[in-house]
This record gives sequence, structure tokens and C-alpha cells, in this order.
Amino acid sequence: AKTLFPYTTLFRSDLTAQRLREILHYDPETGVFTRLVSLFGRAMCGAIAGQRHPLGYWMIKIDYANYRAHRLAWLYVHGAWPREQIDHIDGDKGNNKIANLREATHKQNKENQKNLFTCLNIFLFRKYCLCSFFALECSKCSLFISTLYPEDNGLS
Repeated sequence: AKTLFPYTTLFRSDLTAQRLREILHYDPETGVFTRLVSLFGRAMCGAIAGQRHPLGYWMIKIDYANYRAHRLAWLYVHGAWPREQIDHIDGDKGNNKIANLREATHKQNKENQKNLFTCLNIFLFRKYCLCSFFALECSKCSLFISTLYPEDNGLS
């Protein structure tokens, strides 16, 4: 019999839907996972599982391995790991409602992503390199950045 918290790190294919359902409950209407068991006094039974990653994904630790919540939602509902990637239909990486998730190829997933992260990356790179650049406008993320000059960035 498996112990509740084995000391080995599970890999993606090692976690089964059965094991997942033993320790977490998933609400497909809200997309939220809650704990069915306590973890050494840190994560209590009934508590929301995981935490939000800086890139927007919910991450959940199970048996000493980290998983993205949207992939766990797919496993929980369908009983098998997705063949490729999971796409958030509305583009919100924190919205793990099963109705918002679909299997997708890498290309399909990238086409549906918002460009906000890319725009902010360019903005921060230019700002801290003391460079000026032309206005950047992204229609997908409603972001507009005007020309920056070294004296405008607060670093000079």
C-alpha cells in the first residue's frame, strides 16, 4: 500500500487521477482545488490548494512535486493526462474552470495567448537599459507605452 506522503518525487506520468482524487477535490464550476487531507499542519484539510505563480498559473504541490493546476484539472475530470498542452480559452491563466480549458497544440496555445507579458518585457528592458524607443502599442492587451528617454526613467 502507498503511504499518504511517500518520500519519492513523482513525475508527471506517475501521478494518477485516483491519487489526485484521494488528496484534492476539484470544483469544475469554480476551477478551485481544495485539500482533502492536511499536510503536516501547513496546508489544512478544506484549504484552497496551491499558490499563484508570478506568471499567473496556479501551482499545486503533490507528493513533493509541483504541478500546474490546469493540467491537474484535466487529469481530475478526464482521468488521463492531456496529450499535448492545455489552453485557457479566455487567456486568463488563473481561470481553471473545466469549461475554460481545452487540449491544444503548442501553436494553438501560443496563438491564444495575450501579448501583455511580451510588451511589459520590452518596456522594462528598454527602461533599465537607459534606451529610448518608439511608442509600443499592443491591441491585444490594451497597452500603450510612449517614448522613453534616459532622463525620464528616474535612474539618471
